[in-house]
Amino acid sequence: MRRDPRLAAVCLGFLLATPVQAATEVGAVTRARGDCVGVSEGTTRSLGAGLPVFLAEEISTGEAARLRITFDDGTVLTLGERARVVIDSFVYQPDDGLEQLLLTATGPFRLATAALVSPAAVINVATPAAVLGVRGTDYWGGPIDGRYGVLVLEGVVTVANDGGEVVLSNPGEGTNLDSFDVAPGAVTNWPADKVLRALDSVSFN
Repeated sequence: MRRDPRLAAVCLGFLLATPVQAATEVGAVTRARGDCVGVSEGTTRSLGAGLPVFLAEEISTGEAARLRITFDDGTVLTLGERARVVIDSFVYQPDDGLEQLLLTATGPFRLATAALVSPAAVINVATPAAVLGVRGTDYWGGPIDGRYGVLVLEGVVTVANDGGEVVLSNPGEGTNLDSFDVAPGAVTNWPADKVLRALDSVSFN
């Protein structure tokens, strides 16, 4: 049987245009300033308000840049300048009681979980100095005063690494870290100027 070359060309074009596996959308950029880039499945793109973000995407910001992501469960992640985050896992199945968000982050960020996040949700952020586990919270993490700091604004944050663990449970409490194998520093109430400098690092103002 003779094949129609036009049909073959159409089929080939369809196969080339159809991805083998579509990326999983997990949220969207809700605000951006400056140079913000996402790398997903080998493709690099500029990120701006209204664009989706995907599972396993590596997102980074440039100098003086800011980026805000709202995940499908309502959780909000804000990145400061020269930050990088990888969305390692995102599961949101409220009818089944399943919620999980796992991130790997460097640079300054602020994470505010949604009010609808269930008590059983697993939300962890791996940083160069510790793994941060949160429960119904709003907190900041990033480099400050030559060390890595974590500041809780609302809720509870567990800061754990190979050296030990501390819990931040009152607004304004923070800890400082040097590396992943050295225990977190004592929990203290950060002075107002340090709190302002931390929040300014992720502010759009």
